[in-house]
Amino acid sequence: MLRKVLALFRPEAQHGLVMVLEKVGGGVHKRVDENRELVELLHKKAPALLQEFPWAEDWLRSNDEVFTALGRLATSLGANNPQFAAGPGFPRSWPESCTSSAKDSMPIVPATPSQRWIDNAYPLQKVTVHLQGTRHSNREDIISQLEGVLERLRAGDLVGEDHDDDFGYRFTVEPASAGPSFFDTPAGYV
Repeated sequence: MLRKVLALFRPEAQHGLVMVLEKVGGGVHKRVDENRELVELLHKKAPALLQEFPWAEDWLRSNDEVFTALGRLATSLGANNPQFAAGPGFPRSWPESCTSSAKDSMPIVPATPSQRWIDNAYPLQKVTVHLQGTRHSNREDIISQLEGVLERLRAGDLVGEDHDDDFGYRFTVEPASAGPSFFDTPAGYV
């Protein structure tokens, strides 16, 4: 997949991308580390600022997610500044003292979203799908179950299930949920 993405760039742009990931500002792993160091500094030296403007930490969390994804890309390309290559303890983890718990060293958004965000996004529309296969199920079997759920959702079903005890699916649709959100980070992709 990565090769397909890189193929979209002109050859000189590929070299430029690797150079940016490896060298600019000490490289992407250095950017991850210093962004997290900035969060630590703000919590130690300017907690009132973060209390008055809590979205500032959300911006830094979002930067961390971008930098972390670019760091994974850099590692997969072998683009690592030897002086600041990822390794044990570097880059540092997202400061745990700043969040209720760390999850895969990704920042965690406070359990309660801001009122501004609630006013913008709520009520949420939620679809919960439970899908189960057996050790004999293959990818096509699982995809077929998901397609069955999609058909029923397109038909307007708000609740449904189809199973034979150990293979099948169950789903529910909640068209207007007061929350909480399923997600505990501002954005994510794995």
